[in-house]
Amino acid sequence: MSQQPGQQGPSSFLNPNYVNPEVKGHYLKPVIITLMVLSGTIAGLRIITRSSILRSLGADDWVIIPALITAYALSIFNMMSEEYGWGRHIWDIQPKEWVFIRQYQFATQLLFTYSVALAKASILIFYLRFCTTKRFRIAIWITFGLLIAWVVSMSGLIIFQCHPVSNFWKEIPLTQTKREGCLPNEADMVLLHGIFSVVLDVIVLFLPMPTVLHLGLPTKQKVGLIAMFSLGLIVCLAGCLRIASIRSTILTFDVSWYGYDLYIYTSTEAHVGIICASVPSLKPLLAVFFPRLVTTTYGAGSRNRRSGALPDEFGSRGVRNSKGYPLNSMIESRIGSEETVFRRDEEGGDWPLPSSSSSPDGVVKTTEIHQVVVLRDVPFR
Repeated sequence: MSQQPGQQGPSSFLNPNYVNPEVKGHYLKPVIITLMVLSGTIAGLRIITRSSILRSLGADDWVIIPALITAYALSIFNMMSEEYGWGRHIWDIQPKEWVFIRQYQFATQLLFTYSVALAKASILIFYLRFCTTKRFRIAIWITFGLLIAWVVSMSGLIIFQCHPVSNFWKEIPLTQTKREGCLPNEADMVLLHGIFSVVLDVIVLFLPMPTVLHLGLPTKQKVGLIAMFSLGLIVCLAGCLRIASIRSTILTFDVSWYGYDLYIYTSTEAHVGIICASVPSLKPLLAVFFPRLVTTTYGAGSRNRRSGALPDEFGSRGVRNSKGYPLNSMIESRIGSEETVFRRDEEGGDWPLPSSSSSPDGVVKTTEIHQVVVLRDVPFR
């Protein structure tokens, strides 16, 4: 029996409201669309930076593309679920509408798994590009193994949790709590899925920290690298919020009402993962258009410093400064009354030290000036 538009009183299983049902909110679509725009823009800028400025698209860049595609599909299905009643009380959803919602749930569980896994894989491949020790490389590959095992196991559980598979979305009375031919612990599986995803996020977050701390870098640069990698904390936070939302959803029968925010957290975790994986690649873009943002000043007593083994985002021969030298390969030493421009050896090595007794190799010019030591046109300092 349906409730008329003018009828008062709360709806229920005995008195469902299919005409003008109460809804949890109207903010799901605006939030998800905003996330889609942000992740798409940043991932697009990453591809442009790597292909046009650095001219060296890597495997991590290619992997982020399917991660973005699956995240977009995930978000679209989440928004389509709202059209069929997600965000209403479950008794205000017609059984035929619930079939579509369950189909979208099946698809989004798989898409979420693939999207966040691909984003994590992109970060791990990025780590391999500046891996400096055998121990770090082994740790990366072990994490890869855990990631692959998680994807394969969760994909199998999601796809084959019902036999036949279509039983997952088969039309049944909404008061029926168990589906024929399906595993009885679907809610627990979804919760474990989210927990293991966050555990992998934490592993990926802390994986490079020991290596960064042991790199021969200035303290400011170490702090910058650690701060950059710490962006992964945002992904971990989104994952924790998603777990909390899953727990509150599975503890109630009215899952479509109390699970409204869960779809937002699911899209958030997927898109924020892509954003955090792409932000480090934008440093050369900032160096080209906003060089002052990537300038670091050292005191006049600065000593010889090695840049460490850093990937192209922190210095690439493909990026040239105003003098035609590759970014991160030139240092202007302005000490006392002389300005001396040095170039680092193209094959690597230390920066030459200014010397008052003899002119170091690679001196380009010397002029009278009174300044401090300045590093310019460096994509990451």
